[in-house]
Amino acid sequence: MSELLLVLGLTGSLVGSAALLSRTPWHLLFGGGLSLVVLGLLLGVPTGFWYHVLLYRAVRGRAPLAGTWWLRPDQLHGLLTDEERRRVMRPFYAGAVGFVLSILGCVGVAAGAWRAPNG
Repeated sequence: MSELLLVLGLTGSLVGSAALLSRTPWHLLFGGGLSLVVLGLLLGVPTGFWYHVLLYRAVRGRAPLAGTWWLRPDQLHGLLTDEERRRVMRPFYAGAVGFVLSILGCVGVAAGAWRAPNG
């Protein structure tokens, strides 16, 4: 039963967002998309940086870190204690929210640019 509700909710969200996008003027999509990109970057970049700093501080003495550890930092999450995990994962999740906002903003910019009149 819960799977059916999930599918119906996702389908309704997709149809509703497509209907909303089709009725929104292009300049609002474009401007709103730019605003979301800026907001997402302002949230995601500093918190992502801080996440990497906290993770490095937490695991630097426990395991040898390769020079490219920061490209796949999720592999180091298993080395964290419960207390460290709570402290390190907060900026991780905030950075993920910033990333999602940036991607949604890019979709808005693209939709607005695609619907803009020629000229």
